[in-house]
Amino acid sequence: LADAYRTYWEVPSRPATGESEILNALASITDEMAVMPLLELWEIANGAPWDPWDSIFELDPINRRANRQPLRLAVALALAGIGDERSIVALAKALKDESEPIREAALEGLAKIGNPEALSVLTEALTGSDEKLQGLARTALNRLNQLDKLVKRGISMLSDHDERVRIANARVLGGARSTLGVPALLAAIQNETSLSGRQAIIDALGKIGDPVVVPMLIGMLEDADAGSIRAESAVALGNLNDLRAVRPLALAALADGTMVVRLFALKSLVSIGEKRTWIVLKAAQLDTCAEIRTYTQDVLEKRIIAMPPVSEELVWHFVDELKSTGGTREWIALYRLGQVLEQQGIKPKPNLSGFRDFIRWSDVLEKLRVDHSKQSMSHLMFALEFMDHPHAGDVIQILA
Repeated sequence: LADAYRTYWEVPSRPATGESEILNALASITDEMAVMPLLELWEIANGAPWDPWDSIFELDPINRRANRQPLRLAVALALAGIGDERSIVALAKALKDESEPIREAALEGLAKIGNPEALSVLTEALTGSDEKLQGLARTALNRLNQLDKLVKRGISMLSDHDERVRIANARVLGGARSTLGVPALLAAIQNETSLSGRQAIIDALGKIGDPVVVPMLIGMLEDADAGSIRAESAVALGNLNDLRAVRPLALAALADGTMVVRLFALKSLVSIGEKRTWIVLKAAQLDTCAEIRTYTQDVLEKRIIAMPPVSEELVWHFVDELKSTGGTREWIALYRLGQVLEQQGIKPKPNLSGFRDFIRWSDVLEKLRVDHSKQSMSHLMFALEFMDHPHAGDVIQILA
């Protein structure tokens, strides 16, 4: 069959039919005697020459590999169907193939083999970035009665002295999507000293999706000194899709001093799709970061979320909601909302003379002078990029 496939491709004017019949025949092989020839063919399908002459006369390896994707799929399906442990290395490589059907075939083959080496590869797929592959790996491990065992082992290893072990097991718990791991992850984050370890735990909690973790993630988004932790918390809150996160995410998108936090908070708001997102998107159009402006414009143009009509009532309700507390980020957010009101032509309330009169600047200055946290300093540095004179001068004096 391999020779037939090669001959087919060597014909100068190939017939319209023939290739699929050869590939289907290859994919349907179930004889264990074929494993070693199939593994040799797998290397050829990945760009190795058919014979030494190919390296001189044929395409370069990259083009050879691109042309042989259908052959890779046929071989992967055959190896998966046979389920022989000799094919584990090839199937593990197939899990990283750019073709989704090849990745899925490889995972099915590893699940069929089911020995410790195959389970190790499946566990690695469980912690990867491919969401669909993660789901298939979960299903396969569950079918093999291994998922609960992985979760229990992951919980026990969260207190390991090695940071890499703790991170790896947090990722396993996130990939397993089991709420059994939530209490252990919440306890672990209190004692985790590594920044990467805390990020891994937050990511796992967001993927598991238990609403009990929302208050903790909101606290991380608002108070964590490290921008990377605030950013990870924003992503996790978006995964949880909980309305309690809208206000803190809006504040982060409007006033956080770290660009990536503002961007991830904005993306999470869009994912949740609550009506106040429209106001934040309008403010984000004026962000000092080009990447945020581009993303915002893309969302608005493609109507990724349902945009309500301009509502003065909605805007003023949001303003009053932010005024109910008075932290640094709230005042920066209010300032930016004032810019939105002016841009949209929304008139101030009758008892206000100007679009920013809902901010009593003297009160703001008093609050800013007593807030010396690292986050507040970062947020104020960001605010200087868009504040008008003389407000910017007041902020510079406070920073000094």
